[in-house]
Amino acid sequence: MSIFSLLKNPETESLSKKLNKGKFRLILDINKYSKKYKADLNDYKLFKMYQKTDELNKTYITKGINDRYINKYNKGELIIPNKVKINTKKLPPQNEELNVINKKPCIFKFLVFKEEIISCVLELSNTKPVYAQVNIETGILDYPGTDLNGKTYDRSPSTKEELIWFRIPKWPRICRYVQNIATNINHKYIEISIYLDEEGPILVGINNPTYYLYQLHIDNIQEKGIKFLIEERENNKWE
Repeated sequence: MSIFSLLKNPETESLSKKLNKGKFRLILDINKYSKKYKADLNDYKLFKMYQKTDELNKTYITKGINDRYINKYNKGELIIPNKVKINTKKLPPQNEELNVINKKPCIFKFLVFKEEIISCVLELSNTKPVYAQVNIETGILDYPGTDLNGKTYDRSPSTKEELIWFRIPKWPRICRYVQNIATNINHKYIEISIYLDEEGPILVGINNPTYYLYQLHIDNIQEKGIKFLIEERENNKWE
């Protein structure tokens, strides 16, 4: 990210005021993080990298690192076999248990690497979407929800029900469905989007990962990002 583009970006001015840091000093800081961690302005702001140690900042998947993974593992056109059907029609009514935390559609976004589920967030559709991290082992929301402005939500903005400890219905079945899709896709670093109705999971999208969604919950300055989860799997048998 160039210094000139940062000067023109209104987000730079806004962040400068929020952090009470001079604009030019902030731009130099962001430029330093861009070179060191391949981070852009969005990463710097969302992950609060300016508050964290060098050791922790190295654990984030940033814009530049995400692009590297895409270039390495998603070469060529995404091929979706006929057996993998993406729903492009109007979605049926949502699973009733999910209506407890959001009346509007909830979308599960899975980060999948080499056919293995790495992370999952539940997107609660609202005027400002809220993203809640799902524990992939238990299917439980064990962090507050977070929006893209960094605001956290212990309760659903739409229903006021508590988000933490909410158990996702049909979670093992959803995971099996996602892994079955992943085994039939030629790309190895992907985001699979799932909707859940009363009958079961429905595929609604396959895309390159929206990497920052899976790291929004990492607000604790002692907690690692998720890059290490990719690095641990980079040398497995699927390489």
